[in-house]
Amino acid sequence: MTAKKLADAKNLYEYQMKLARYKDNKIPNYMAMVRNSRALLYNRVLRSSQNVPEKSKVFATGIANRVNAESSPRRLFEALQKLNMLKKSPSKTTTSMVEDLAKSRNFSNYGKKMLKYQGQKNYAQALVKAKALVSERVRARYAQLTKAQRDEVNKYVDINAATNKASSPAVMFNALDEMRRFRDPMNQSWRFE
Repeated sequence: MTAKKLADAKNLYEYQMKLARYKDNKIPNYMAMVRNSRALLYNRVLRSSQNVPEKSKVFATGIANRVNAESSPRRLFEALQKLNMLKKSPSKTTTSMVEDLAKSRNFSNYGKKMLKYQGQKNYAQALVKAKALVSERVRARYAQLTKAQRDEVNKYVDINAATNKASSPAVMFNALDEMRRFRDPMNQSWRFE
């Protein structure tokens, strides 16, 4: 058995399983093979850090710089896992994260999406931009209401707070919920949806 086969493990668990098998079978030069496998894993980290999207290169370099050929297999596999996440991140760019958050129907839905995206790159920036879009939704919906409907909404909602992009998303979605009960102002209906 070779160090290369050991270093080709998909994850730490598979690596440890191979190690246990080799140890049980009393493979000659076991310790040298383990040492060499670390160097090969480190090379995988370096290659992986080069194969990320251009905008993630700085972040990838930082991950690669935190390990070396003497690092433990656990740390090397953690680095590989982080780099693999960077490769996948273009599918959920900051823009699509913002759009997804801003399209939320209610605050509960918004909260679930926040948890889904938490920890991703540019998460905080995406939250700020999403709140700005939600406040625009509130403003646009309020502008569509008749004067009587606005008066009704104002009894339950501070519309100035709901249209302020620095406000809490809970306030904004509460306003949207209050206005949702009115149909399109063009048909002047006061019935609930």
